[in-house]
Amino acid sequence: MTLLDDYRRVTKACPCPICERPDWCLVSRDDPPSRVICSRTESKQRWGEAGWLHVLRKDGQRPVRVRKLHLSPQGPHTDLRRLAEDCRGRLRPGHLNRFAEQLGVTTDSLWRLGIGWDGRNWTFPMSNADGVVLGIRLRTPSGRKFSVKGGKHGLHIPTGLSGTGPLLLPEGPTDTAAALDLGFDSVGRPGCRGAMRLIAEYIRKQNPTVAVVVADADAAGRGGAMDHAGTLACYHRDVRVIEPPVKDLREWLRGGATAAQVNDAIERAAPSRLCVRCRGATA
Repeated sequence: MTLLDDYRRVTKACPCPICERPDWCLVSRDDPPSRVICSRTESKQRWGEAGWLHVLRKDGQRPVRVRKLHLSPQGPHTDLRRLAEDCRGRLRPGHLNRFAEQLGVTTDSLWRLGIGWDGRNWTFPMSNADGVVLGIRLRTPSGRKFSVKGGKHGLHIPTGLSGTGPLLLPEGPTDTAAALDLGFDSVGRPGCRGAMRLIAEYIRKQNPTVAVVVADADAAGRGGAMDHAGTLACYHRDVRVIEPPVKDLREWLRGGATAAQVNDAIERAAPSRLCVRCRGATA
């Protein structure tokens, strides 16, 4: 008897009751199903390489679990750093490999960004310019993004930056991972217009040869990138904006982008200029 004799694969019509995805997971054949082997969401009982066993309620729905996060009254930094480290410790190599393959980036670049797993969501720490954890970005297996309550927006700063060459500033941790895979130093912005002060502080301290704001190919992405470039021009002599020919930097990488193509886009981009207007004195 094989595992599939007692379980069936989830489908788009009948997704996993635990992670709500239409693939990889298994549900028991009884109606309504009483058990689920979810390949994404951990439980106390591991079921080999297939995933984690979850026992459903009698109506076939997942049991209600309340997860609490107690933040220190002195501030969230210590607790969020500890939470990020705890989530990092819950990672399983096979689970991370599948996620990296789904994104089209390497596990090494995700690991450098401090990726973790809280049992339901992928976690990415967000830091200030000195590396102090200010918040944690969450990403569900379906791609929805939000943050842990009690934190603040910050930068996605990977380990192992060389400090030489251009510094790419894309949106979010997964585009930052794509930039790392292309061989560039990169620090992720939390959104199209988020954390401008922190990015300016980081640029002022690190002083890269070129600060390159990578715009997502939509109106919000372009507008945010130009706003960032205008602010950074106050702090750095060479700030440029590039826009991938597809949705974002990660999609460009998935489509076969090379470091040479990105460097060519940087070379062709004009440095942002800081314009100062002075009003003449009136009589």
